[in-house]
Formats: sequence, structure tokens, C-alpha cells
Amino acid sequence: FKPSGTIFVISDFIGRSNRLSKSDLKMMADSGIISIQSHTATHPDLTEIKNYEYELKGSKEKIQKITGKPVNALAYPYGNFNDKVVEETKKYYLFGLTTTPELFSEKGIKDELYLLPRIYIKYSTTLDDFAKIVEGGSYTR
Repeated sequence: FKPSGTIFVISDFIGRSNRLSKSDLKMMADSGIISIQSHTATHPDLTEIKNYEYELKGSKEKIQKITGKPVNALAYPYGNFNDKVVEETKKYYLFGLTTTPELFSEKGIKDELYLLPRIYIKYSTTLDDFAKIVEGGSYTR
């Protein structure tokens, strides 16, 4: 058994205090256990911005340069998205993740891979809470 996980990072925050460093990210990506993906460049509400290229493409390129691994997924800040956000995300990513708290099951809907649900883990999530979540317990926020 080899558990794996994904960390969605805000690329402009890399190396700040209380944030992961470039070497931390590279080490995790090289482990083969942790995938490093994008959470945008500055964590804006994507439904309220105009400069998608910097937030989406810039973040992707910065993370890929650090890790040497592909960045194919974007977790929408605050889980916020609309048709425009999905359209822009499709230019740079294969997947978009919401904060809809459920397990993924294929429904055959339009842009399904850009509307993926995600089990949201907060700073306040305790280890016991986390264990219940991954064991199939509660998916509420």
C-alpha cells in the first residue's frame, strides 16, 4: 500500500513564512507520493478577475519549473467558478476542482472534469476528523 495525495499550492506564496519552500515542493514531488498542483498565483475569486493568464498559466508554469512534473489540475479558490472560469481553466488544465463535498462519480455532464468534487480539509480539521472523512464518514464542510 502506497498512499498518495495532492497539494494545491498558491504559486506566489511559495517560500513565504509558514508556507512550503521550493525545495519542500521538489522533494515531495520527487517522492512519487505527493502531486503538487495549482491553486492559482494569488488566490483570487476567479469569478471576479480579468487576468486569467497570470493566475492560471503563470501558476502552472511556476510550479512545473519547481517540481519538474506536470501540473494538470486547478483547485478553484473558495471553490468559486462559473462558465467563464471553466472556459479559461480548460486552456491550461485537464481538471478543475470545486469544493462540492462528495465523492466523484461519472455523470456524463458537460465539462465534468472541470467540476470535480473535493473533500475539503481545513486547518481546523483534526486527525480524528480526517480519519472519519477518509474512512467514508462525513463529507460536510
